[in-house]
Amino acid sequence: MTAARRKLPLLLALLVLLPGCAALWPRATTVDQRLAALPAAGAPVSRPVEIRWNDQMVPWITAETDADLAVALGLVHGHLRGAQVQLMRLVAQGRLSEVAGPLAADVDHALRILGFGRAAPAVIAAWPAETRAFVDGFLRGLNHAIAHGPRPPEATLLGLSREPVTAEDMLAIGRLAGTDINWLAFISLLPSRGRPDFPELWQRTREAGGNPVGQQRAGLLGEILAGTSRSGSNTVAVTAARSATGGALIANDPHLGMNQPNLWLAVGMRSPSFHAVGLMVPGLPFLGVGRNPDVAWGGTNLRAASSDLFDVASLPPEAFRTETVRIRQRLWFATERQLRTTPLGPVMTDAALLPG
Repeated sequence: MTAARRKLPLLLALLVLLPGCAALWPRATTVDQRLAALPAAGAPVSRPVEIRWNDQMVPWITAETDADLAVALGLVHGHLRGAQVQLMRLVAQGRLSEVAGPLAADVDHALRILGFGRAAPAVIAAWPAETRAFVDGFLRGLNHAIAHGPRPPEATLLGLSREPVTAEDMLAIGRLAGTDINWLAFISLLPSRGRPDFPELWQRTREAGGNPVGQQRAGLLGEILAGTSRSGSNTVAVTAARSATGGALIANDPHLGMNQPNLWLAVGMRSPSFHAVGLMVPGLPFLGVGRNPDVAWGGTNLRAASSDLFDVASLPPEAFRTETVRIRQRLWFATERQLRTTPLGPVMTDAALLPG
């Protein structure tokens, strides 16, 4: 091979990455410039919608119909956090290799085994018509912003495409944001299987309510799950009879990992059926924490055992279903991995990141 031929792959890689270099030296953008870039033209609404912003760029949306409110919410999510939503989708789907290359292949394999979107079709099929209509409107607004809005520098740097977000994607992102903290305990203890004290270690972890006892790090996969999981939370409620104002009070502190950008998006809204303010997870069309004129609500992790770990080694061969998946890798060839599932769930120890 000639020297010119050897240099060709490197040159192509540099050409692919060159447009994203702007993310390393971003230009200063004023609030007015940021708001003017909102892709409102052609947004799929039926009536005029008003979006007001405070000094911290927190939006207040007023819509004449609930359907238009859903579209406007999606538009705001896509404008403020579109790249974050796209990246969260790749994590939830086990597609990190599409931005990180071959180094993330084992992480993608483990994420696909966990299968954040595995239950999405069943959930969507159970939606009432009202929920489906609101979600469809939200996704129309979100995808309009992703398709027609300015491309953030980080999206170019990471090679994120303008791929439309689907309802299945949305549910997978929701499952990622609400990762069961017990998974962290399971993952940290899997390498300890076979040790004489493992039964005692496992029992102590269960009694601790999800806090891993004798925890071992699980590398990048553990960081991903820990970064979005609830490591504990607090809520204090005061009855109206004990309040100086005669109104009930609630103070809520959902403990989440430190992320930049963070996992919350503050927003206010008003339409015929909605009048509320609160915090939303980017890419999800509901208030996780908030209040309306009548009630306020928060989120607290009760450390319920909503997942469990089973030894499936004794199951017959016909109980295992094997699927071959293709993992695309940035600047490299695609690779294939196998996923095995059983009636009790996926076989987690097939992942190279989860020895034992």
